[in-house]
Amino acid sequence: VSNRGLGVGAYAITKNENLTVSGRYSYWHNLSRRDEAEQTTVTTGDITEASSDSKVDICMNNLSNWHNGSVEVSYEIDSLNLLTGEVGMDLGNSRQDQEQLFNATSPLTGSPLYEFNGEYRTRTSRHSINVSADYQRLFKKKNRIFTMSYRLSSSPRKSNYDIGFTDISYSDNWRDFVRNMNDQNVLGDVNTTEHTLQADYTTPIGKLHTIETGLKYILRYNKSDMDEYDRNVMTGNEEFVFDNENSSHYKHRNNILAAYFGYSLKTKKLTTKAGMRYEHSLQDVEQTLGKGEDFSKRFNDVVPSINFGWKISDKRNIRLGYSMRIYRPGINHLNPYM
Repeated sequence: VSNRGLGVGAYAITKNENLTVSGRYSYWHNLSRRDEAEQTTVTTGDITEASSDSKVDICMNNLSNWHNGSVEVSYEIDSLNLLTGEVGMDLGNSRQDQEQLFNATSPLTGSPLYEFNGEYRTRTSRHSINVSADYQRLFKKKNRIFTMSYRLSSSPRKSNYDIGFTDISYSDNWRDFVRNMNDQNVLGDVNTTEHTLQADYTTPIGKLHTIETGLKYILRYNKSDMDEYDRNVMTGNEEFVFDNENSSHYKHRNNILAAYFGYSLKTKKLTTKAGMRYEHSLQDVEQTLGKGEDFSKRFNDVVPSINFGWKISDKRNIRLGYSMRIYRPGINHLNPYM
């Protein structure tokens, strides 16, 4: 328990001969808190009739709840074969309510130009699902290992964002400014789903050499749907109208094929490891609604790595290494909705 929230967690494990099962769960509740702020803008330099000094009084409340849990199962078929699996999930929702009081005055006369109250409401729900399954095969020859793995991850997020304006007053010269204000309702549906298949094989050759090799396939699917509905505050119309111009439906698919090969040499003093990884990416982007255009790209990347280690004594070592990594943007970076 803290002054900003409270939580609880639990963990359990059981083992019966070759089977092991463990599970964990945690929950956190952020207490609602009230934040207040004030923002002021003052005109400087050349002051004209179109100039304005403005002030915004802000009052905000936040509240959120989060659940996290997983179950892991491990089954030892025999001394050489092992199966493991895990299912994990995060669930959370948050709420933010914000009220802003806007008012502006003329720096020439001090007379009021406009005043209105803005109410902002955001509701967000986030989920994260992770599933994995692994098979490990050992051999009678020491340090020879074969593994196969599968991973599934999905992180959908839904949001509902509302803006409403009330208690509007204005001078005649600022009518056009108020006329362009719209109440808004924005519905968001964002998700990234990723499937990963991988196989790896490691084997020693003699006493000094080791070879590693592997294959990997990744299917990554990003989606972002944002639907905006507007209602002009001056017309008195109670119906929200779909804004086709500012809404967007976006899809981004990545198919990634990869293979690697590595070689290691280890003596009493020297340790050397060198490797090469090749990746081929197929990227397809589809904008079913919005201003963007569909396109496809193909990428080929060769990524080297090399490491040297020298044992000077039992207490001193020198290491030198070079490697590269490929980082691919997630939906939070790719999302085209403004």
